[in-house]
Order: sequence, then structure tokens, then C-alpha cells
Amino acid sequence: MSEKIAVVTDSTCDLSKETLEERGISFLPLNIIYKDSEYKDRVNISPQEVYEKFSEEIPSTSMPGPDEIKRKYLKLKESRCNHIQGYLFSKPKEKEELRDIIEKNYISKEKINF
Repeated sequence: MSEKIAVVTDSTCDLSKETLEERGISFLPLNIIYKDSEYKDRVNISPQEVYEKFSEEIPSTSMPGPDEIKRKYLKLKESRCNHIQGYLFSKPKEKEELRDIIEKNYISKEKINF
């Protein structure tokens, strides 16, 4: 059986859409949270739009929710990926939580690197 490695990053990676597509890199969008609205980074708000709003409000961010993570990793599993290399810019505790979610549902912990 051949090994297939999935590369996953979050939306803070600063790689262009073209680079992500050319290299087959998956990304998880961070949540961009304002007082009265919430967006998915690079999905329904661009980095430029976030920068332009800085004069009005500096948003907070959070990692994607478990359901979004589940959908992403099920898609990777369906494409026969048996290793995941993640480049995520989250706190160590969040990375462990993410690793536990992935292991519980999709792939063994030994095959996940962050």
C-alpha cells in the first residue's frame, strides 16, 4: 500500500489560493470574530478586508469548530490519505485538542504531525 500524505494548514499561512491548489495543500479557515459579526478567513472575508477594518475594530480569532474539522479530515480520509502533516498556528493546547479529535474519528495519532 502506498503512503499518501495530506498537508493541512490554517488560513494564516499567507500562501496564495493558487499555491494551495497547485501543491494540493488543504486549509482550515480561522474564525474572524467582530462584535456583531463572524467570518471564515479567506472564505467570506479576505485578509485585505480584515486589514481595512482595523481602524474600526481589531477582531479576535478562533480555530475552526469540531464539525468543520471533521468534514475536512473525512474528506482527506476519503481521498485515501493515511498521514497528516499539519502546519497550524494555534496554541499548543489547541493543537492537542485537534490531534485528539482527528485520532478519535479518522486516523491514528502516530500519523499526525503538527
